[in-house]
Amino acid sequence: MNRQAMVHIPRLERCQVWEYVQELRQYRGNRPDQFTIHGQDMKRSEYVGRIGEYALAKFLGVPYPFHITGDMDGDVAGYQVRTRSRHYYDLPTYDRDAPGIYVLATFEPDAGNGLVILHGWTDLAATLDPERWATHLPFPCYLTRQRELKPMGTLEHCYD
Repeated sequence: MNRQAMVHIPRLERCQVWEYVQELRQYRGNRPDQFTIHGQDMKRSEYVGRIGEYALAKFLGVPYPFHITGDMDGDVAGYQVRTRSRHYYDLPTYDRDAPGIYVLATFEPDAGNGLVILHGWTDLAATLDPERWATHLPFPCYLTRQRELKPMGTLEHCYD
């Protein structure tokens, strides 16, 4: 059983995702509060997140909507994707998260190789352990280690 899935996103497809992020920005009215946190432009973070979603869609063989819809909650086939910008990062979850299946994706945009690693998945309830509460981060959250995630090869058996 494959624990991780490696998904290569070719440059042209990464450009499509970037253009989608630009459309989202326009859709949201280019308001600075929609794309800044602590004074930092979050367009890059939005891009990293959408790349992870796109990679999961490719892995599952489902279409990724490159158009603005009324439902922009980031779901891919009913799963939530959390994309981090370093391959060694863990899965963050929050008390306010909706119940469901969460997938950890990592993508290092500066590497330039288009590699997204889908590390694994878990149910939100399994992540909300007080022992996992990480206060050292700018936004405290629960961190689930990569090794505690279920293998990506088992994900397809969870949905209909």
